[in-house]
Amino acid sequence: DSITNAGLPSIYCGSAVLLGTALFFAGRAGRRAKIAAGLLLGGLLLSFCVPLLDRVWHVFQVPNWFPYRYAFGYCGLLLFFGYRGVTECAGISLARKFGALSAGCAVIAFSAAIFKLNGLLAWSTAGLCVCAALAVTARRASARGALTITASVLLAVELALNANALAAGLDREFGYQSNASYRAFQMQLDA
Repeated sequence: DSITNAGLPSIYCGSAVLLGTALFFAGRAGRRAKIAAGLLLGGLLLSFCVPLLDRVWHVFQVPNWFPYRYAFGYCGLLLFFGYRGVTECAGISLARKFGALSAGCAVIAFSAAIFKLNGLLAWSTAGLCVCAALAVTARRASARGALTITASVLLAVELALNANALAAGLDREFGYQSNASYRAFQMQLDA
């Protein structure tokens, strides 16, 4: 929401990644791998909340801008575990898939409520959750294909709307210059 010290960590990766991560924790990975993944993700989340841990990540310095610079590592881990969850999805029982996807959808809905996500982005995210859950649990290949395509379109809409909201927020905070004013400035420099 900001790149100044007043901002929060940028850890949004998309709802598809969260659903894939939920599948990882329901999947065939060993108990040790799941515990290690949970501790690693939980430790990073805790670092976002506890100022002393955040300072440790910044080598005991207060960053001027771009707080929580280690947040990219959290996103990378979510992407990795989400990928593993999706690739191992075939070996998960239907009940475990449904439970994992329900838990993932609940986390997304809870986050949307806390951050007051509304409008088209909220509907797109909700639709993606439903389509992904139905696609993973569908028995017929034709239904799975149609639901996967629908979920992919909704994912593209979600990511585009999120990128637009991010750019609009930065524009409100810092103000982008128009292309015309930039060209006028360049012409002054060239003269």
